Amino acid sequence: MEVWKNIVGYDGRYRVSNRGRVWSAYKNDVLVPNRMTHGYFCVHLYAGGKGTRKVVTVHKLVATAFIDNPQELREVNHKDFDRQNNRVCNLEWVSRAQNVQ
Repeated sequence: MEVWKNIVGYDGRYRVSNRGRVWSAYKNDVLVPNRMTHGYFCVHLYAGGKGTRKVVTVHKLVATAFIDNPQELREVNHKDFDRQNNRVCNLEWVSRAQNVQ
């Protein structure tokens, strides 16, 4: 079952799902992510006008919305090493040292 949560800081303009999809109220549709040169998917989010654009990775949006991070770790690891698999069950918060390993 797909679960959607609002992305914090965007007043309901965007939602992220536990399956790694991002929905936009502007388009009333799911956004098509861009693939960055290092293989991660990203989307462009706007807090207001054009000058407010922020490029964010989908895996970080999913982890922030669905995975507790009591140790305030800064990086998100893909457990299966597939940077395109952004389902919540494939992600975990890790330290920089853990992510390098």
